[in-house]
This record gives sequence, C-alpha cells and structure tokens, in this order.
Amino acid sequence: MADLAIPEQYERGFIGILQLDESQVRELVSLLEDVSPTRNLTDLQREIEARTSQDMLGNLDDIIETLSSLYGLRDSMSLDLPEFVEVIGEMVDESHAEGLEFSDEQDRERFKAVMTQFLGVDSLAIAARATDILYERERTIHGTPRIFTDIRPIFGANPEASPRGAVIVHTLKVRYHDNGQSRELFLGLDTENVNELIGVLERANSKAEALKRFLDDKGVMYIDAT
Repeated sequence: MADLAIPEQYERGFIGILQLDESQVRELVSLLEDVSPTRNLTDLQREIEARTSQDMLGNLDDIIETLSSLYGLRDSMSLDLPEFVEVIGEMVDESHAEGLEFSDEQDRERFKAVMTQFLGVDSLAIAARATDILYERERTIHGTPRIFTDIRPIFGANPEASPRGAVIVHTLKVRYHDNGQSRELFLGLDTENVNELIGVLERANSKAEALKRFLDDKGVMYIDAT
C-alpha cells in the first residue's frame, strides 16, 4: 500500500474533511444518506447545498469529489471498510500537503471514524458502482460530440468558372477514451446518414424510457447516467 499517494486534485477535499467538526460530519452524512444516488456530482452538490448550513459550503465540492473517488478506489482494491480506512490514514501520513496531517494519534483515530461514516453511505456506493459498470468498456465517449456542416462546391471542367453545383456534407467529431488515452474520431456523413442516425438515437431513447418504466414497476432504482 506504500505506493499509494493522494493525488493533488483531491488534497483540498481531504483537508476539508479534516476541518469538519462533529456536527458538520453528522449533518453531511445525513444529507448524503437522504439524497438519491446519482453519477452527476454537480447535481448532488446542488441538492446538498440547498439543504445544508452555510459554514461548510466552501469545501463541499472538493469533499464530494474526493469521497466519490474513494468509493471507486475501494471497489478497485476489493478491501473491506476497516482495511480501506486504514489505507486512507496511511495516505494522509505520507502526504506533504500543507494542512493535510494529523496533529496526534487521537486526531488520526477521529479521522478514521469520520471516514468510516462517509464511506458507509449507500447512495454514494451505488453511484460509484454504477459509474464503474457504465465505463467498463473498451472505449467511452468523452465530452459532447460535435457536427460540422459544410457546403462543398462542384466545379466543371474549368476550375476558374463559378461552381456548377454544391453538396452539403457533415463531419461528426467524437472524443473518446481508449485504454486511458484521449483520442478523436471524425466521421463523414451525408444528409441521409444524419436522418438515419437521428432515427436510431430516438429509438434508443424510447427503449431507455421503456426500461425506466420497467425498473420503476419492479421497484429497482435507476441511476441517472448524466
């Protein structure tokens, strides 16, 4: 476990957790247990902000992002909760970030107790597992696809003369992750391709809505993938 380190992007979240007092911990755990599972951390943060006291809002986004990453890390390591909390404590011990250290052994034990509470929230665990399942694919789209639409002129035998006609072409740009690498794919489409793609996507949406109704009828929780 010694090779594990806290990534810089999560240091503020850990510091925010260390700075929470007992009443703030209880409040945040209660709110997290009360919200519906979602992969969208922005929506989760907004829902909690609407219910929480103002004194913890400054670190809330960092705390939620850090907790979400820890749920994913625990699943990947297949550790039970006490073992994983111990690993997190060791990661803090090894950190050199300012404000990210234990003042004494009592402080360390308090932190472990707090993390045990945070990492026992069922809604976050379900959301983290949903993310893991959703991205368990060779390639996943990253960001929003774009379509560029152009007019391409058709010239006659004399290239200096005005175009004799034109066609409309589309280029679909997709950014995706492939084995940890960010790549781009450009696909040429004509108008018929675009109409066919719209039809396919509309059908996919209709099937998704039917499956949501099925899950609701069976009492199975749907995790929003947005």
